[in-house]
Amino acid sequence: MTFTHPHERNDWIALETARLVARRLRENPALVEKGLDRIHSARAKGRDFSAYREWEELMKTRTVDEIATLLEADTEEGQRLRSSRPFMGPPFVMELERKAILERAFAE
Repeated sequence: MTFTHPHERNDWIALETARLVARRLRENPALVEKGLDRIHSARAKGRDFSAYREWEELMKTRTVDEIATLLEADTEEGQRLRSSRPFMGPPFVMELERKAILERAFAE
């Protein structure tokens, strides 16, 4: 891949990761609850960010497909939501998958 600016690479990595997460959520809608659990755990530890409150509201009021579509959206809103999503690491993204995305991003 060729990127003009470093932030383009980071945006691409976040989008590719989000697409993977979106597929997982559609395949297993129960994973949305795991995302909520992560938010609740973070908030219990004092990490109560406005982005977590926004994600909590989205996960409680939107369908799984709507959440997945937001994650995949190549828009400013999609980019903003991807920057703070609670769907990191297993079971959402496995380490080998994360490494494969990074390898593609940094391949010349």
